[in-house]
Amino acid sequence: MAFKTNYPPRMTFEWFTYTKEWSQIIDSNQDLHIHMLYYEDLKSNPLGEVSRLAEFLKVEYDDQLIRDITDNCNFESLKQANKVVKATGNPNPEMEDFQNMYRKGEVGD
Repeated sequence: MAFKTNYPPRMTFEWFTYTKEWSQIIDSNQDLHIHMLYYEDLKSNPLGEVSRLAEFLKVEYDDQLIRDITDNCNFESLKQANKVVKATGNPNPEMEDFQNMYRKGEVGD
């Protein structure tokens, strides 16, 4: 089965090449303090990925803090917060397409 996407072939290839190259750089240079976080992993395992990020940042946390973060930062919560911000105007004048900050929030969007 072939991998299908709505993006032009060149754009898809460049993204995968870019991601693969960065993964190789990070793996071969352990002194670089870079944390790779993928949206797909965050969607499928938010508690685990936020915990992994906290560990990378050496932040003390407990299960309740991780649950609070994932609850408050899920896509629906962020969309609601964005509506409140939009009602007060554009907080970042340099962002031209302020009204379309969020897409669908789905993997493969």
